[in-house]
Amino acid sequence: MISNFLFFLMLNSSVCLTEQQILTSTLEAYGSPNGHSAMALTVGLPCGIATQLVLDGVLKTPGVHAPYSKEICDPIRAVLEKEGLGLIEKAL
Repeated sequence: MISNFLFFLMLNSSVCLTEQQILTSTLEAYGSPNGHSAMALTVGLPCGIATQLVLDGVLKTPGVHAPYSKEICDPIRAVLEKEGLGLIEKAL
């Protein structure tokens, strides 16, 4: 049985403004020996938050959507940050 392990996710993307910048978003989460695994937190928690936001009327767009728009991502990320699962973003 795995009691504790590390979940690490790093997303890289390039944006061309006046010069090329590399933007990184890093998420690091640890599981708890007596609680949820890091995978459960990073997968289940965002789904639960999105469901609650739909029930609360914050997310109003009908249908099934991938979380790529600011309308969907920003409210979910705000709650995730309150829960201690915020992303660390840097421009290199």
